[in-house]
Amino acid sequence: MTQLYQYMIRRFLTLFPVLIAVTLLVFTLIHLAPGDPFAYIFSPQQGEEFQTELKEMYIKKWGLDKPIWQQYIMWLSNAFRGDLGYSYMTGRPVTELVFGRIPRTLELAFSSLILALMMAIPLGVLSAVRHGSVFDRFVTSFSVMANSMPSFWVGIIMITIFAVELRLLPTSGAGLGMGLLAHLKSLVLPMTVLGLSRLGMLTRMVRNSVLEILNEDYIVTARAKGLKEYLVIYKHALRNALLPVVTLIGLSLAFILSGSVLIETVFSWPGMGKFFVLQANRRDYTTLMGVNLIVSLTILAAMLVTDITYALLDPRIRY
Repeated sequence: MTQLYQYMIRRFLTLFPVLIAVTLLVFTLIHLAPGDPFAYIFSPQQGEEFQTELKEMYIKKWGLDKPIWQQYIMWLSNAFRGDLGYSYMTGRPVTELVFGRIPRTLELAFSSLILALMMAIPLGVLSAVRHGSVFDRFVTSFSVMANSMPSFWVGIIMITIFAVELRLLPTSGAGLGMGLLAHLKSLVLPMTVLGLSRLGMLTRMVRNSVLEILNEDYIVTARAKGLKEYLVIYKHALRNALLPVVTLIGLSLAFILSGSVLIETVFSWPGMGKFFVLQANRRDYTTLMGVNLIVSLTILAAMLVTDITYALLDPRIRY
């Protein structure tokens, strides 16, 4: 276990430079983007002279008169202490605004990932076992289509069919405060669309991994001993075939979190993605950096768990 602990420590330490690089890049891009938050703070009824005085006051208050590198160091030092600042628009703490939306985004992300895995594993295994059949060609074509279709377009199509025409599911929102059943019905469409965005890639990975394992000597030996085919597949082949899929799960979670921005906007899902788009339009710098930091930490944590899981399943990775 000593080697595993050393591997875990090495992987954990590599997260810090990655986090610094990501936050620095996003911080720079946000502040270099055209526009400023003052257009959303001042009202047209306020005089120009009054607006100028207020603008100068806010610039000094928020430290926007300092160079970008100084602003970043100030923000980073405060972030390490758990202080993400206050929203320019509402004056409320960023932590309060962001953490109130994290559960909804994580709920959507993990449910869609679980849905994708529940469909990808059996489809990939059956496709590999029936290699060259009509079913295999169908699954392969479906995987390519699932990867090719834009998620926002699929979302609009599903809203049109299941919400507008059939009236089986709500068009938007999360059904909060309306009971568990209403919430689950609101989750179905965004979860399905987001899950389909990774279904194709996961299915192809499972299929290719199982195909490769089925040609190994120990599988041939197991079949020669007279083991039933389902035991050969699910007890011997699938366990080793899923090792590469573990890595893809971490990458899929990162993709899903980034893709949730579009899905949450299309379905008006009250998560961090929709909130990020709203604050980006308002140029609320502190809130944007807060959302970016939380999402980055979530993705890095998922990648760390993926690496550790892979090391547990395959001891060769630890060296």
